[in-house]
Amino acid sequence: MPDVANLRIDSAMTRYAQGLMNGKFAADKIFPELKVDGQTGIYWIFDAVLDHLRQSNDNRAPGAAANLVDFAMTQGTFRTEDHALDFIVPDETIENATAPINVMQTAARFLDEKLRLNREIRAAATLAAGVTNTSDPANEWNDTTLGDIMADVQTARQSVRANTYGREANKCLMDALVWDAVKIHPQILERVSPGGNNRAPSMLFEEAVAMLFEVDEIIVVSGYKNTANEGIAAATTPIWGDDVYFWHQSPTPGLQDPSFAYSLAWRPTRFMRSRDGIAEAERIRQGRNYVDKIVLADAAYRLQNRLT
Repeated sequence: MPDVANLRIDSAMTRYAQGLMNGKFAADKIFPELKVDGQTGIYWIFDAVLDHLRQSNDNRAPGAAANLVDFAMTQGTFRTEDHALDFIVPDETIENATAPINVMQTAARFLDEKLRLNREIRAAATLAAGVTNTSDPANEWNDTTLGDIMADVQTARQSVRANTYGREANKCLMDALVWDAVKIHPQILERVSPGGNNRAPSMLFEEAVAMLFEVDEIIVVSGYKNTANEGIAAATTPIWGDDVYFWHQSPTPGLQDPSFAYSLAWRPTRFMRSRDGIAEAERIRQGRNYVDKIVLADAAYRLQNRLT
């Protein structure tokens, strides 16, 4: 058994690992990172009782105290979890590599993709369970005759606005399969002038549809997961399925600022390594301490089953 207590931080590879990104995943965008000072602590849960909108008597008589007001907000506790994976790189692999650093970069990329995959699967499960404002409209978006995309979007946006003290939904997430249906739907195309020719064919960009949906960003994901046990033929399925999410995300993230969700991060991404003398190999580990939390569930809306 190697002595994992001897794991040490590799600064160069930590910087490399921190720079890796996977565009098909969205957990980083759903849960903006907030730094916390310890592994455990408290966070604010905002109650959608609309105390902010209730008129209060602000008349004050000379020499009298002003009327006291308050707003509804409860506390929850958090405990960040250490999400980490190990990988063994045999000496033979390192010695036979053209550039040894590339071996470590390949390993770091593999670990990073696995960790991001795990987080993405957890994020999809968290939203499916935590977003309770939802509907399943009768006509799907790949029905180019009856599918009413803009009416469904309006339903989602109105729900978020009504439940967040007038704040607007500014983020939208959908799988690439749903996006494929959106970008060829007549209801969307008729709102965008084609203007294409043989040299420059017309293309529908996510930014254009975001403007139609009146959100800041449309996040198109395309992550897949293999649900088969090890050694069994692969059974792959989209992580996010065909649900579409809208939510309000604060432009100034903070624990006391109403927003749909945050990632409470304690220790940042780190890449560590130790010597496994028995196996004649390098043991490497990548990890990060964090927990993803929904802090205002009513700030999101889910449109279910948007494809047939």
